[in-house]
Amino acid sequence: MMSIEGLQDEIYRLAEKLPSKIIHFGEHVHSVINDPRIFKKYQIPYFKKRIAQLHAKGKICSCHWDGHFKDLLPLIKDTGFDAIHGVTPKPSGDVTLAELIDAVEGKTVLWGGIPAPIFQEPFTDQYFEKYVMDILKTIAPGDRFIMDIGDNLGPTGYIHRLRMVNDILEEHGYYPVHVN
Repeated sequence: MMSIEGLQDEIYRLAEKLPSKIIHFGEHVHSVINDPRIFKKYQIPYFKKRIAQLHAKGKICSCHWDGHFKDLLPLIKDTGFDAIHGVTPKPSGDVTLAELIDAVEGKTVLWGGIPAPIFQEPFTDQYFEKYVMDILKTIAPGDRFIMDIGDNLGPTGYIHRLRMVNDILEEHGYYPVHVN
């Protein structure tokens, strides 16, 4: 009988050969799903093994961490990921962006930061703008951070707020990806 890890060996051998520079792990790390004791004992060694395998082939490794992982926050730096995707701080998640920045100790790129709910009512454009400005203050000088929606923009989200992010970033000297 083969283990799940053994079955995944072929997947990672194929990932090593992909032309893509970034390999995104499909996990959905979340405190409700991942008990910290089990995460530390089993998942961190597994991540380290696979990340080392992919790093040896010049790959960058990222993983999706949902907004609720306060119990796992002390372990985040031990995973070895180059980037953490899906960063959804309060009010959606259970950690602040500042707590997350402190936890990764400058070793990991954070990718996200804007919770999807603030793209919709009852949040105003003024609140949204202030929220994005607060992110810029928190992440200053701005390296090792990719600003993005931490979740999916729902059907009631205001699409014009994506342009607001772009405008705010341009106004403050960041190089945004232009929204057409």
